[in-house]
Amino acid sequence: MSNDIKHKDLYLKLGNIKRAEEWLKAAETLNLRICGGGKHPYTIRDPKKPDDNGKGSLIAVIQTTLHKTINQKIFKEILKFGIPEEDIWRALDLL
Repeated sequence: MSNDIKHKDLYLKLGNIKRAEEWLKAAETLNLRICGGGKHPYTIRDPKKPDDNGKGSLIAVIQTTLHKTINQKIFKEILKFGIPEEDIWRALDLL
């Protein structure tokens, strides 16, 4: 999947995201649903599926401790959901 990333320079800098709020703001900008969830503070979910607890609506889990690998995984999950790469970068204020 990382071979499909157009902005590899930005992808490598995802480690600069340190706060969950940055992903939550991006998810909101992308019209995705944000839920508090179980042992993790937030989940990003499909806005068309009302299930707040099941895996069917889950796009990504936002952990309290973020680092480059976790941020790259979150990015890939949102991309896999079908959000265009350019839109994700804009929502993160990186493009």
